[in-house]
Amino acid sequence: MQHLTIILFLVAVAPVISKIVPKTFYARATAVFVCYNSPVEAATAFVAIVDDEYNPLHLDHLYQTPNGEFDYTTHVDVEPDVFDKSFKKPKFFLRKHFDCGCGEVYNTPYIPEGRYYETEAEAIEKPYNYGIIELSFCREEDNAE
Repeated sequence: MQHLTIILFLVAVAPVISKIVPKTFYARATAVFVCYNSPVEAATAFVAIVDDEYNPLHLDHLYQTPNGEFDYTTHVDVEPDVFDKSFKKPKFFLRKHFDCGCGEVYNTPYIPEGRYYETEAEAIEKPYNYGIIELSFCREEDNAE
């Protein structure tokens, strides 16, 4: 009888568990970081924010930027909402650890929502290009969470 109860429980729960699968979002960004027109080779993090109380911030490891050039791809796994199975889309941005007169950390604006993807190949093929980022141009709005 116990075996039958366990089997019935697993049959009832398995479809629910199988549908709670995280979705992976990918983004690739390119940029050139300068401070008063000189390349900045300090560490840069590729950051993803997920509007989720359990996983609010995903910091990819720090990348060095030879000649100020950044070109990396990152990803973040997003858990679906338990009730309606929808996914909250992450927000991606770059966080530069360098003081060029605006403080020790400089956050870029968010990558637009349409510029991150569900496959790594598509993200690699379609990078978001920030262009030249002059770190001495302080931003009033900061993405810091």
